[in-house]
Amino acid sequence: MLSFISNKRGRNLFYEGFLYKINKTTISKVYFICADKSCWTKLATNCNFTAILSPPHPEHSHEAPSELIEERQFREQVLASIENDPTKRLKDVYDAEIQQTEEETVPNYYNIRTTMSRKRAKTLPPVPKNLHDVSVGGIWANTSSGQPFLLHQDTGFSIFCTHTALRYLVKSPVIICDGTFKCAPTPFTQIYVFFAIIEQHKVPIMWALLGGKTQQHYELLVLILQAKCLERFQTVLFLILKQVSLQQSSYDYRRHSTLAVSFISLNVYIAKCSHWG
Repeated sequence: MLSFISNKRGRNLFYEGFLYKINKTTISKVYFICADKSCWTKLATNCNFTAILSPPHPEHSHEAPSELIEERQFREQVLASIENDPTKRLKDVYDAEIQQTEEETVPNYYNIRTTMSRKRAKTLPPVPKNLHDVSVGGIWANTSSGQPFLLHQDTGFSIFCTHTALRYLVKSPVIICDGTFKCAPTPFTQIYVFFAIIEQHKVPIMWALLGGKTQQHYELLVLILQAKCLERFQTVLFLILKQVSLQQSSYDYRRHSTLAVSFISLNVYIAKCSHWG
């Protein structure tokens, strides 16, 4: 298979150090002409791009564009890395390729950031319009190391936690819960996080995407979590929550979550909240 390098208008054939663009196509051949507008060198390949049927002729009127080719090859490597793992930060992908590349001429990160963003947008699944459209599967249900990460999925609930992390949560002497709304992905209302105490450190263990913030949402969340713990470890959690004001306020979701857990679990201790203090 012959080598191609992408550009803004499509793909260029890369052969013997030069770039060619398609000139015309027939039933049995594809004719190429040098990508440099001042050069008339042509060649032909078969329709599957597996063989050169007519070698380049006449000779090129210019030197091989080595710097341009090196830049485009680096760009191809970066885009391939994004396609392999679109969850990585774009700058991290760029830096990793910089360390591995042997090319001397590479584009500046800010010159290709838009191209990288577009590639990642095409690779990522479409954003669901409502809770009924949410479906997590494939690589998105696993960690980067391949471990199952999706603990439970239902309309309005997507809960993420590995088996090992859930074991830490069960063994933790204190479980701290907190929710945030600002960074919740569409169409969810909030991200609710469970923290375990591991070697005197508060460690995030489980993430739950919730489609609402009512008491019923928290009751169902706790019931799902307890059912998973019973299923896997034949035990339930002893939840310790933060003390919150029971007055109507902008933190009404905390009141609902506290009441929900208190209603379900008989082994609840309400600890004073210092918000990580």
